[in-house]
Amino acid sequence: MTKVCVLHLYETLNIFKEKDVAGGFYDRYMQFRGNSLLNTITVDRLDSGSLVLEFYEVIEANVENLIKTVTVTATGLIQFSIIPFHTQIRVRAVTTDISSFTLKTTCREDGSALQSLPSAVQDGFYIDGIELSTPGIPTVLSTFTVAPNKTIYLASINVSTNIAGHWSAYIDASIIASGRCHAGSPDSRFDFYPLRKIIEAEEFTLSMTGRSPATDIGFHIQGKEI
Repeated sequence: MTKVCVLHLYETLNIFKEKDVAGGFYDRYMQFRGNSLLNTITVDRLDSGSLVLEFYEVIEANVENLIKTVTVTATGLIQFSIIPFHTQIRVRAVTTDISSFTLKTTCREDGSALQSLPSAVQDGFYIDGIELSTPGIPTVLSTFTVAPNKTIYLASINVSTNIAGHWSAYIDASIIASGRCHAGSPDSRFDFYPLRKIIEAEEFTLSMTGRSPATDIGFHIQGKEI
């Protein structure tokens, strides 16, 4: 029986775990509950040749479509997104010599925003976290000031919690995004079209005010930094 990795929204799994493998090919199957995948490849050993990752969307039994190929010829880290048409994927890793690598994949629901992000990991900007709410009082989820000679372009903000409440994002004192969460709709997402620019010395703040009881608030911020 074929083992299938199942990813729900904003879950992350190591599809390939780090270990030395000989030259050959290795398959993994995925089912995911979103519309896109954010992938991180870390290669720790590559004796010679290359590591090739092939992503196939599974249309039906024995019918597949190749949607992306990534070739790695040196150790290091690469990050990229894929936006397939179906939620069943086969990933094949092809190695030409002894190698050791990890493929970590996160299920997303913001494919259009991911398409605008750079493939080079050093340009990616991601903040993920969880904070405990204080009923009736604004809880700061994240805050940062853009460094000198840098510009950040926000693609999306996602806030997730079971408590009823309202969240807001600010640049300095100006609101740039907001949303609401409650038990029947715990996920609130705001996509920026076009990307929202934050220049050096400007301060970004994401906060939420929720009702009782005190509950964890998860959040995800993504964009790019140049």
